[in-house]
Amino acid sequence: MKEEAIESLLFNHPYLLDASFDCANRMQRQFTYPGGRIDIVFQDDSGLILVEVKRTCLVPAHFDQLIRYIDDLSTEQRLSNRHYLVGKAGVGVPTEIAAPRGYTIRLRLVGREIPHRLRFDAATSRYVPARRRDRAGVYTLRL
Repeated sequence: MKEEAIESLLFNHPYLLDASFDCANRMQRQFTYPGGRIDIVFQDDSGLILVEVKRTCLVPAHFDQLIRYIDDLSTEQRLSNRHYLVGKAGVGVPTEIAAPRGYTIRLRLVGREIPHRLRFDAATSRYVPARRRDRAGVYTLRL
């Protein structure tokens, strides 16, 4: 699955990142500013929430990239204190790291916090983890 497909899924179904995103507004995909391009930007009452999606195993450079975005934008935008990095588990990757100025980067790993197999539940209008016996209508995330 391409990075863009995962971005699209998370942008349209932000509760897959965090249940509290029910109240977050979808701002923009591929948010461009002079210092770079952020995959997804949400907004809630506390400010902008930055989300960076990677197809590969996460490495320190991915954290550094998101920290740079936070540093750049914090001088001109009101940012939430939490931001997200999505990808595959890397060796020794923490679940959360502290970024400058009290910001936090939360990891969302595909296959752990974000299930590999999803099915759409019409009753709740949400994607939920697919059960083993589910065959039809299963959406599989492969990075």
